[in-house]
Amino acid sequence: MKSYNYVLLFALFSVSIFLISVSLTFDANTGNEKFDEKLNEINKEALADISAFKAAIVGEYHVDETEVSSLISIMEPAEILLSFELSRLTSKTLSEVLTSYNNNKEEGWKKIFLSLGINKKSSRFNDLCKIEINDQNQHNSLSKK
Repeated sequence: MKSYNYVLLFALFSVSIFLISVSLTFDANTGNEKFDEKLNEINKEALADISAFKAAIVGEYHVDETEVSSLISIMEPAEILLSFELSRLTSKTLSEVLTSYNNNKEEGWKKIFLSLGINKKSSRFNDLCKIEINDQNQHNSLSKK
């Protein structure tokens, strides 16, 4: 009977680890595999310290923390970062970017980019691919490399 309990406990542990690892990844579907991987890493870092992520977004884009908090309930952190940066790059309001996100999220960010006038070969797409969250002066901040 004890060995049965250990097997059951191991199975539950394995399933839990799998579910945690699945929840820490998302498929941005930008049309660029390296950029998708980078966004996934940004997302993992942000989820590890969501307070620092919020502070970095607030500081970089000069928005209210409650706005960032409300977005966290509907988007992945990397998607929030993309949304603010797209707003800046395209001179569209955040509301316009979010409307495009809501209309196209099932098809991925590649479709969202196109709907906002950014194609994979444009300089604006290259600018998006450079965005990062860096640890500087013992706090996270956003930058482009």
